[in-house]
Amino acid sequence: MDEGRRRTYHLIDETWWPEPEQEADFSVAEFEPVDLDAPWLAQHTSGTTGTPKYLSLSQRIVLNRTAAIAGDFPHAATTVAMLFSATSRPFQARAIGALLNACTIVTGADLAQWRRCGVNYICGSPLQAAEFFRSVEPARKFQRIETSGGRLSEPDAAVLLDHFKTVIDIYGASETNKTFATLIERGPDGTILRIGRPLDSEVQVVDRNGQPCPVEVTGTVRVRNGYMVPGYIGQPDQTAKVFRDGWFYPGDIGHWTPRGALEVIGREDDLMSVGGVKVYATLIDLMMSVVPGVQEAICFKNPKAGAADELLAFVKFDPLVNRADCIERIRQSITDKFGVMLPIRNIHAIDAIPRNENGKPLRAVAQKMILEKVATLSAERQQG
Repeated sequence: MDEGRRRTYHLIDETWWPEPEQEADFSVAEFEPVDLDAPWLAQHTSGTTGTPKYLSLSQRIVLNRTAAIAGDFPHAATTVAMLFSATSRPFQARAIGALLNACTIVTGADLAQWRRCGVNYICGSPLQAAEFFRSVEPARKFQRIETSGGRLSEPDAAVLLDHFKTVIDIYGASETNKTFATLIERGPDGTILRIGRPLDSEVQVVDRNGQPCPVEVTGTVRVRNGYMVPGYIGQPDQTAKVFRDGWFYPGDIGHWTPRGALEVIGREDDLMSVGGVKVYATLIDLMMSVVPGVQEAICFKNPKAGAADELLAFVKFDPLVNRADCIERIRQSITDKFGVMLPIRNIHAIDAIPRNENGKPLRAVAQKMILEKVATLSAERQQG
């Protein structure tokens, strides 16, 4: 290299690995016993409220979680591709399971590469999976896809069934790992069927007295297994709120279907999961309310049976505002903030937003109003 030019490399020679002064004798080395229950891995989660929290996982918890999902990774026979970020908890859990079972992980989102490498197991959120395959022409089907992070809607399920032999929707949380599976199939008439497939966790839907609810009766979801975390790091109040009597309460409201599937229809708090994307309902409310011409607003999940994983909204408009223009501004505001992946399907004008005595918006009441309106329209059509 000419003098005066900037050096762009380092020569690696024998000085990089000097000979030890004396040979180490490992035969007499003493190692401390490993405490399998000591904190080993810290993970971040938005949990049940959206407030940042950290979980502490021991080696025993990680090993038990890996053993619980070993069926997803037949030894040296699974090649997995994941749409999750490599820094996310869903990616890490599956990556450990794959590596400890001598399986292969294919990185990237290149469909051709997946086929070349023999990928037979794909994971992602419902939104990620549906958006990825929606623009792909159906060809030779992949073996299996597993979605998690939110409910897989009927339209999105139909997209995935065109590309996969087996479609599985997973219910779970960072606190408990995978807890319940729903097999998605097409019925003889083309309708989407959801068939419950219990895993090794105990999942219940209970009433206010903690008693299990009958099929199709709505209640609070709770979960327990042998590898859920004991609580949150440095947050005793939040721990006491959601970890009670050996159960974890994720804050979900749902019911069992006649086919044994767990149908989650909402949350007890204002953190909503839309297509696997978690959003604050109160933030959406605020963004709509500051649009000129809007007096107040509330958003909520579409409660209609079979509806897509989407939002609806009630808005109280100023009397003289052009509602069509105002609705367009609302949609543009949401799109600018969250992108096109957070749709508000319909925005309904209303005289008063349902609230409790403290002014908190009642999303469950808004959902009930929609269902009552749908029932009324249906009855009118039948009479006509």
